[in-house]
Amino acid sequence: MAGSLSDALQHLGDSSWEADVKTALHVHPRPPRAPSKWMQLKQAMATGKAHKFEDFLTRSSFAIPDVEGAQACRCQLTMKPRAKRFRYRSVNSFMAALFRAIAGRTTAAGIPQVLLNRFDLYHAHLFQASRPPHSLGLLFHAMEYPALGPDWPVNLGYCQVDSTLQYHSRAMDLRNWLWYQGALCSLDVGQDSCLHKTLLMDGLQFTRTVLESDFGRPVCDVNYFDWLTVATPSKKVFLCL
Repeated sequence: MAGSLSDALQHLGDSSWEADVKTALHVHPRPPRAPSKWMQLKQAMATGKAHKFEDFLTRSSFAIPDVEGAQACRCQLTMKPRAKRFRYRSVNSFMAALFRAIAGRTTAAGIPQVLLNRFDLYHAHLFQASRPPHSLGLLFHAMEYPALGPDWPVNLGYCQVDSTLQYHSRAMDLRNWLWYQGALCSLDVGQDSCLHKTLLMDGLQFTRTVLESDFGRPVCDVNYFDWLTVATPSKKVFLCL
């Protein structure tokens, strides 16, 4: 099904696609456009030389900041304490624009609101698709740390402490956002969706978590900390490999 989704995202206007798959994709009408440097990265990766990815990263690394008091809760939001950025500001700005597009689209589309904070949406997983043309894609996870409660009795560790994010069943159904080949959409993996059984692994049905490895080879995590007061969104991007 992941392969079919990759195909579907490239042919969203084609009526030949099965109606049940199309209704499970909530498509953003005007996603940010990828810059030329992103296209160069995509082409370099498509040659099969995975090491080319690091040629597009900064040599310097950056300390992960204390995001919204996470450290006081013993919460480490990222895989590593330090991260890199893309060498090109245009690519970092594109990453930031995708996060902001998701947050800006939700209420307008009748989708439960997504907030850019450490409890809701702050990270995405960059992958290289396993199917031709082996392009790069991003899988975003919103509703990351809902507060403990009767409807959400799941202990998610230190990063869930003091969560202000209330559980919302429909928001969980739509928590996975996929960007691929210029298209951005929310994947409906609710109980009645055709994607529920085909995209959710055993044990992940309750959390509604789709894995980037279902689409291809994981490359890195893209973290975006909107809370930071730096001047430009591009400097709020942190890449963990």
